[in-house]
Amino acid sequence: MCMEATKRVKTHQPGLSVKIHPNCPDEFIMAVADLVSEGMGYPAIHNDIAGYEMLIQAGYAPEDARDWSSLGCVVPNFRKTAQWTSAADINLPSALEYALNDGKSRLTGQVMGIEDKSSFDDFDQVKAAYFKQTKNLIKHAVIGTVVAQKLHMEMIPRPFLSTCVDGCMEKGLDISRGGSVYNIGPGFSAIGLSVVANSLAVIKKLVFEDKIVSLEELNDALNKDWKGYEDLRLKALAVPKYGNDDDYVDSLALEVSDEFYIETRKHKDYFGLTFNYGYVKLYTGRKSSWCNTMWKVCKTGFG
Repeated sequence: MCMEATKRVKTHQPGLSVKIHPNCPDEFIMAVADLVSEGMGYPAIHNDIAGYEMLIQAGYAPEDARDWSSLGCVVPNFRKTAQWTSAADINLPSALEYALNDGKSRLTGQVMGIEDKSSFDDFDQVKAAYFKQTKNLIKHAVIGTVVAQKLHMEMIPRPFLSTCVDGCMEKGLDISRGGSVYNIGPGFSAIGLSVVANSLAVIKKLVFEDKIVSLEELNDALNKDWKGYEDLRLKALAVPKYGNDDDYVDSLALEVSDEFYIETRKHKDYFGLTFNYGYVKLYTGRKSSWCNTMWKVCKTGFG
């Protein structure tokens, strides 16, 4: 009935999601496909088993993990849960920009990352510099989030929401003070995984493998938005792009994702809970920074 109503009314809100599992009736699957064919972007389709496994990993009892629904865009959740999703958006391409530009933003000219004048003799050094800048962004995101958690407790109690979340009434604690049955650490949104993977692939192939351009020249091309470097841009476009089942670039995306996971999970929030993360957005900003100009190359492929 909800899918039929969405199809007839065609409003963008409220959002509609479905959970798909191996035993879904064919009639339901066909109704999902029919609504998708309308081109509205609904319903959002979620893997029921994957959601269950995510909550089991977070410490849920099996009977609660099975009863999850989607919170916000894509987060498995349950009515006994307090979770701060998208506590910070971390722009992964900016970390690569800082790594190759002495910690400076090309948009502002200000030092926004770690100042590091290191030169790069091989691709592994480029990756190491990128990961160093990423860790710095995560660290500051953690600091800001923990400060915000303290302020929420002191200044922004949520009495009505606390009555809707199991555990708060029983404990006599506001949700901002950890009253719910399950308290899940804040989640970071990592932005631009495909942009970083594609950018690293261009550097790896054109600079260090084929040696047809120096890193300094590539940086100059990006500073000039490829003007005067049209042939180089075509070569960059020809480098494999993430999302096309090509291990050359997909393996780089896996490295970036793994490193972000490992570093994020090292940190604890105000309640001693481990931070979480997810990839749910893509950087599509404007003007000429590293990530913006590389976007013109990286958009060929997934994302």
